[in-house]
Amino acid sequence: MLLVMQFAKPEFFYGLFAIIIPVLVHFFQLRKFKIEPFTNTYFLKKIKLKTRKSSKFKELLILLFRILTIISIVIAFTKPYKSNLPNLNSHFEIIIYLDNSFSMEAKGLNGELLKGAVQQLIKLDFPTEKIILFTNDNTYKNLTKNELKKILININYTENQISVKEIFKKANYLFSNDKKALKELILISDFQNKNEPFDIPKISSFNINLIHEKPLKNINNFITKLEISSNTKDFEISIHADTNSDTLSSINVALYKNNKVIRRSILNRNSNFKTTFNISKEDSFNGKFLINDSSLSYDNEFYFCLEKKDKISVLEINQQKTNYFRRIFTEDEFILKTNLLNEIDYSKFNSYDLIILNEINNLSNTLINNLIGYKNNGGSILIVPHNNTILERYNKLISVEKLKFTNYILNKKKITKINFNHPVFKKVFKRKITNFKYPFVEKYFELNGSLNSILKFEDGNDFLVQANNLFLFTAPINRTNSDFINSPIIVPTMYGIGKSIFKQNRAYYEIGNSSELDLKYKLKKGDVIKIKNDNKIFIPSQTNNNSKVKIKFDNIPLKAGHSYLLLDNDTIHNLSFNYQRKESILSYYDINNQSSISSYNELKNKINSLKSEEIINELWKWFAIFALLFLAMEVLILKFFK
Repeated sequence: MLLVMQFAKPEFFYGLFAIIIPVLVHFFQLRKFKIEPFTNTYFLKKIKLKTRKSSKFKELLILLFRILTIISIVIAFTKPYKSNLPNLNSHFEIIIYLDNSFSMEAKGLNGELLKGAVQQLIKLDFPTEKIILFTNDNTYKNLTKNELKKILININYTENQISVKEIFKKANYLFSNDKKALKELILISDFQNKNEPFDIPKISSFNINLIHEKPLKNINNFITKLEISSNTKDFEISIHADTNSDTLSSINVALYKNNKVIRRSILNRNSNFKTTFNISKEDSFNGKFLINDSSLSYDNEFYFCLEKKDKISVLEINQQKTNYFRRIFTEDEFILKTNLLNEIDYSKFNSYDLIILNEINNLSNTLINNLIGYKNNGGSILIVPHNNTILERYNKLISVEKLKFTNYILNKKKITKINFNHPVFKKVFKRKITNFKYPFVEKYFELNGSLNSILKFEDGNDFLVQANNLFLFTAPINRTNSDFINSPIIVPTMYGIGKSIFKQNRAYYEIGNSSELDLKYKLKKGDVIKIKNDNKIFIPSQTNNNSKVKIKFDNIPLKAGHSYLLLDNDTIHNLSFNYQRKESILSYYDINNQSSISSYNELKNKINSLKSEEIINELWKWFAIFALLFLAMEVLILKFFK
């Protein structure tokens, strides 16, 4: 018992030195015998011998019980107890991570996994007065049991999902520095496999406990994306869906317009769960696709908005007339104006989204200064140098991006390398192409500076670069110097530049991705554009640049659905937002392979385990009883042992 006993006041063990007292009394007690003459001692010798032996045994018993009495009293004063706690001052510090991501909407034994976990947390009696709770989107510190219940009832699903690494980093920050605290981190999740390593760090400062919430079925049907194209009359919308069921042959889908069903169709497995809808072009179309699925609900609907797109305004400045830009910047998407050098109206620069300097040999100071001011206000510039470019004049303009033309190289080069990851080409090419006739240049300029390459020569030198809102060719592209304008690569290049400098409204935006939109509005002083989403009003980041307003939707807690841009309470633009489909594949980690951690199927099993550790069995009363028993034995021996 002493091997498992703990003592609240071990300093009282010094009282064991009191054992010396009965020992000294035993060894130094002197008995005086009175001598009486007797006639015949023959019959008394045996009695005398026997009496002395009995007396010695009696004294040893008395000594033993006195020592046991003192030992029992001393141990009783040390307050012995049995417990799994290190000491009486130990206490539990509990932090709970509750996964409220969309995948926790799957159905388990007690309904939706998140709601089932919430009900368990509400019913349980935790072995601590204060609890810390954090989810994927909120943190709640030092909650009483009643406060915890109120918060749990109001927890909703979120599109956010923090990583395993972030969970442990946050827990480590939230735990106190109290060395007497027994720290327990409880993770309640379905532990969905996100194709990331599920690495549990080795942490000695707190215990890790995993509560695995498992769905009854790992089946979910969901809409993945929309693809939208158009002709002169209609929009063609292709809807794509998916499932992780091996047996499902079809999925029913309905098309809504302003919350009213207008068409229905079926997504068949043999067509990869894809179908197409044609919608006539209108001023505005707020639509939604909806499928029926009993698993996760967040990915059953997909919102989109078809709006008339603003045209991109382009100014081309030439020394002589050309027509290849007009063939690329067509009237259905662009407004292209061409000026010769002597026709420039500098006052209208701010009305253009892109200005092209097309092979001008000498730039005037007035043109340079106006272009720099235009660029600093957010305008974009595309420069194609002239064969006889005066480098000093061009370098004055491009020096705002710390770029510099140096030598003019007379060496024929092929343009062979395309940066397909550049925003110019990201939405132009569906796949990387290599089997095209490489264009060439006869002469080019060497360029120094930090830049983002778009097209390169075969030796790795740059042909087309970007530095913020400045695009720059390093060689003339006229037919005398190059066949670039006859190459198939010119159309996606120039078209991509034109589309990249103006962020037109998209049919839908994904929440969580960085998104921005350019609007053809000139805000007055004090004007603020607001966004209405889920009946809440937010103010997005907005910048007034020349003829447009750039709006960013980052760091706004948006919900999936239709939204509206407001100016003075009037709707100026419609938007649609959808959640990403990261949670839709119901695949899970095998947490049983994790070492140095505890895993449970139910939360109550872990809490019961903690409560059993908290139980303290006080043993001092037993030792007080032992002391009384030993004292009683001593009295009985003194009284009845002769």
